[in-house]
Amino acid sequence: MDEQEKIEALIDLKTAGKIIQVIIAWAVFLWGIRKRRQKKQEISDNSAADGKETMNVIDQQVIKDLKDSGKKPFKPYFTASDEYGGKKYLFELPKDFVKFDSSTEFDPSFCYEPKENYGLSKLTNALPVIAIGPHDAVYDAVMEFRENGRVSHRKIKKFKGENFLFSASFSNGKIIHYAYAFSDEPTRENEALFLQYPIALKGTALEKKLKAALDHAAVTYKETYI
Repeated sequence: MDEQEKIEALIDLKTAGKIIQVIIAWAVFLWGIRKRRQKKQEISDNSAADGKETMNVIDQQVIKDLKDSGKKPFKPYFTASDEYGGKKYLFELPKDFVKFDSSTEFDPSFCYEPKENYGLSKLTNALPVIAIGPHDAVYDAVMEFRENGRVSHRKIKKFKGENFLFSASFSNGKIIHYAYAFSDEPTRENEALFLQYPIALKGTALEKKLKAALDHAAVTYKETYI
């Protein structure tokens, strides 16, 4: 090997070394990015788990407070009112129920808050709600009732009055809905005046108390043209 060939060989070795260094640097860089992403994901997962655990604690405390409130009488009643479809409708509820914007088709909505320090910002599925709106199970039951005068596999109580067809309970295994299905006459056809509450309250004194509140709301329900 002459002198020129030796020089060229050295240059090739240096070039190869630089290329290897670049490859190693990129590998380390990409590995670092991957590790940072994994760390962020772990933090995110832990935060989500902590949040879920915190919410479960909140729900458990709320359920306990709710059950305790079942032993106490309702606060005085007030007249709830709203307007829809050219009509104004009114019904009475205990002041234990606070009106709130549910950001859903349920309008109006009233949340049962026996303790003022809950705050609607901490609204969870543990809190019972009385509202007016559409409900798939109610809609199907109404269609069948109008066709056959009964509802299969569903115990219903016919309503004596022009506003509602019947009352019935529906459950998805987590939430119970106790609903009054509207008749043909009111503006809210195919909708219901309903109460929803967690299944954890089933069989408690509070369940009986909440149902009594909805029964009273249905009996006092009125519609007038605006």
